[in-house]
Amino acid sequence: MPCVDQGHERRARRPRAFTLIEMLVVILIISVLAALLLPALISARERGRTASCQSNLHQLGLAFQIYTNDFDGLLPVSHILPDVHWRNQLHPYVPAAKLGVCPSAKSEVLDPMGWSRGWYCYAMNIDLGARLISSFRFPAELILLAEPREALPCSHSPATLTWVASDRHFKGSNYLFVDGHVAWMRLAQTVGPKNLWVE
Repeated sequence: MPCVDQGHERRARRPRAFTLIEMLVVILIISVLAALLLPALISARERGRTASCQSNLHQLGLAFQIYTNDFDGLLPVSHILPDVHWRNQLHPYVPAAKLGVCPSAKSEVLDPMGWSRGWYCYAMNIDLGARLISSFRFPAELILLAEPREALPCSHSPATLTWVASDRHFKGSNYLFVDGHVAWMRLAQTVGPKNLWVE
């Protein structure tokens, strides 16, 4: 019988180690895949934040509807007065302050009442304050709340809404309309008279 070198057989079965070049090629492939996938992951995360922001606005829209039901169809005062503005008036109808927080907002601002920065994430159309909701001709096209840029006051006139609106969600912004629906739009889509001014 032929003599078998058992040591040689064990050496033959031993797996071959990666060379340095092979390791570098694997690292390069992983890096390329990560670079290709990262934008998609970032986009998916921002889509989730956009949806969360829209949900917040929808809940605030429900709070506005409950408020107007309690006050014979009258919207809260929109502009800031000492202790009287839409945030204070709507506060009892909002189940959680975080509903005012857009998850894509960057600033960490506290208002004078010590509420979270989130109440700076949405601005009410100042022309709509203390008006009967039934008096608007185009409630489905009239903007009630918009997303201003960071750290700006919470109420704006139609003229200023056109330049303070944020573009944090894919170069656009979420808007709550008087009829309660929420939509994403680019700023250029909001400049029509039915969107901002009361007829």
